[in-house]
Amino acid sequence: MQPRTNAMTTNDDSAGPAPADAARTAGARLLAAMSHEIRTPLYGMLGTLELLSMSELDAVQRQQVATITESSRVLLQMLDDLLDFSRIEAGQIRLDAVPFDPVALAETVARAQEPLALHKGVALDCDLQPGLPWLLGDPLRVRQVLANLLRNAIKFTAQGRVTLRMWQEPQPSADQVTLMLEVADTGPGIDGALLPHLFEPFTQGDATRAAEPGGAGLGLTVCRKLARLMGGDITADSSPGQGSRFTVALQLPVTASRPAPGAAGAGAAPAMPVLPQLGLRVLVVEDHPHNRLLLRGQLERLGCAVQLASDGAQGLAACTAGAFDVVLTDVQMPVMDGYALSRRLRAAGNPVRIVALTANAGAGEADRCHDAGMDRCLVKPVLLQELAACLQALMPGRAQASPCVSADADAALLARSVHADFDALLAAAASGDLGAVQAHAQRMRGALAQVDAARDAAELCRELEAGAAWAVQATQDRIGELGLILDACLPGYRHSRLSP
Repeated sequence: MQPRTNAMTTNDDSAGPAPADAARTAGARLLAAMSHEIRTPLYGMLGTLELLSMSELDAVQRQQVATITESSRVLLQMLDDLLDFSRIEAGQIRLDAVPFDPVALAETVARAQEPLALHKGVALDCDLQPGLPWLLGDPLRVRQVLANLLRNAIKFTAQGRVTLRMWQEPQPSADQVTLMLEVADTGPGIDGALLPHLFEPFTQGDATRAAEPGGAGLGLTVCRKLARLMGGDITADSSPGQGSRFTVALQLPVTASRPAPGAAGAGAAPAMPVLPQLGLRVLVVEDHPHNRLLLRGQLERLGCAVQLASDGAQGLAACTAGAFDVVLTDVQMPVMDGYALSRRLRAAGNPVRIVALTANAGAGEADRCHDAGMDRCLVKPVLLQELAACLQALMPGRAQASPCVSADADAALLARSVHADFDALLAAAASGDLGAVQAHAQRMRGALAQVDAARDAAELCRELEAGAAWAVQATQDRIGELGLILDACLPGYRHSRLSP
């Protein structure tokens, strides 16, 4: 294994001529500029779609929103892959060395891919060796590699299962382990002649895999390069009709230290199935009118009182005239940018929490924000759970999680919505339309996730989503059980079923 300092700073072409290095650096800068310009409209798309998905939609509309959302996410992933590829080629990737729990990390990645697996009707299994030690490495990059492999496996598996395995190989030294990660699927497999080229840039395997939507053919290239930068490698084993298996081997030091609670690198971010009601006073400083309105919608969904400003000068005046818990500011604006606004507020002794919203995904952006006096830096696109987690971390005494549905009017609306979907669920099951059963179960699960007392009902809906192969009678039995649970746990549901 090479020294970590070398692994973190070198790349395959570091010995190349200076003109080639300059060209790679220029290419990386061009892609960074493109990324900055593309992330702002992507934020508008993904953020608005997320809010739209939480509104009253019928099954067809919900499927259309899901399709647009997935297409937008594919575009974002392609952008991230291009950026990472160019940075690696230019030798600009910087790896962290922080403690992380590999089991918690793997569980988090698997949970994040569950919705995609459910949508495809593919089983997602985990076989993680218990008792693995904490390791020293870059958990964000390990997570990136693992998530990419899982997404690919699910995407290319039409039926069957995807299995994630994790274990450690014996090592002569007690202070270092070889961490093994394996993602296996029951997909169509890949011709052996194509395997050596699978990790080459802009390669998508055979025609069967290329026919699947999305991707620039860089994901596996980036994964292998990241694995090698971390002192490891990725191998692939596959044959047509027999599925595929990708194995990652990483040599990482064992550590006895643990990060502080909530610190970056700790591995898993806590799941947040219910959006919190934060009750914060937030000033939004954003020059883009669409993003300004989107931020207001997101913050109001989180129970915040919101005031808007279109540039740093207006934001400074608002902070002088009134008190806020948090200032959420774009960094690039006319008149006065976010950096200048933060410096002015700190120079005036204003202790308000300041969160930067930036379209710059570069490694040095967080440092620039910190140097300007900001508390946090979020890279667009920012969705509700990430925004809520950031605000909760900044204001732990004020940010108490509570169900989104609390008012009587909201509870009644939820009950009517669930009632309508349940009736449609019954009709779909009676006609044997299991696809419609899954669609209505998915919609109900999203609504029921807002109510703590309805967790059992939400879990049963999740089972109905995954039960495409069940017999009709088994599906009807579970729907009957769901009706009994809803009568018992959902306030106003029984009344809504008796009312016109």
